[in-house]
Amino acid sequence: MLAADQGIPMKTSKAFFLSISSAMIIADQLSKHIIRHSGGFYICNHGIAFGIMIPSGLFYLAWGIIISGILLFRGKIPGSSIFPFALILSGAVSNIIDRIRFGCVTDFIDLRVWPVFNLADICIVLGALLILRAYALRKPE
Repeated sequence: MLAADQGIPMKTSKAFFLSISSAMIIADQLSKHIIRHSGGFYICNHGIAFGIMIPSGLFYLAWGIIISGILLFRGKIPGSSIFPFALILSGAVSNIIDRIRFGCVTDFIDLRVWPVFNLADICIVLGALLILRAYALRKPE
């Protein structure tokens, strides 16, 4: 069986999806570990994006819905690949790992013109942009 629009075997696409997701989770967790233990700058973000505070139950419900959607719809948007879904999943899972371990998300990239963020946030935003691009460039039916 072939993956939707990718022309690659389904087993290969699942392995690719899991490989990318795992690699990005490891990279994000490693970067956060290094910053937390090196005395570098970081903040402990107790909120969601931009530090917006919401009840914990709502936070986990929202992430559960997002992760379920990624797993259900990966590779099903015409013209998209599974890569952006792997990015979003890895960012979501890595930030949830932080939330469970520390009660907050470790943010340490400060460009001074945008709220402080981390590698997982970059994965989520890049994945979402790639999906939007694929959707915008899809061929009319």
